[in-house]
Amino acid sequence: MRLFFAYSTKDDLDYTLILQGALNMSFMLRKILAVFLFFIVQTGHASIVDGVNWLSSEVNIDGSYAIDTDVSTAYQATAETLRTLHTTGNENAANTPASLVYLSNDTFRSTEYLSRQIIAQVDGGNNVETLIDELLKH
Repeated sequence: MRLFFAYSTKDDLDYTLILQGALNMSFMLRKILAVFLFFIVQTGHASIVDGVNWLSSEVNIDGSYAIDTDVSTAYQATAETLRTLHTTGNENAANTPASLVYLSNDTFRSTEYLSRQIIAQVDGGNNVETLIDELLKH
């Protein structure tokens, strides 16, 4: 990202160059962090594996992921759990089909819920054309 200013003094030019250097450094740090995080997820870091195993064990009989003290709805928690499983490469967990059915059976059709369902169904490899059509009608 380059910033262009009208320089009235040498100090303005120096400040702009320093700011431009800081922005470039910030970009590089973000890239380094992204690569670092990518390799942690790809190598199956023990704590990620433990977290995925814990998430998988928390599924309810109906396929949802929620407890009574959650601040989110069961639908939101289930959608986010499926997204996490997909992001960590565990979208084929044994309980994923039941969770996708749970999301599909919900009758509340707000734009948020439809969006969450579309993401979960795409991650699960399912067709979402009718869901997208429904979302576009809102």
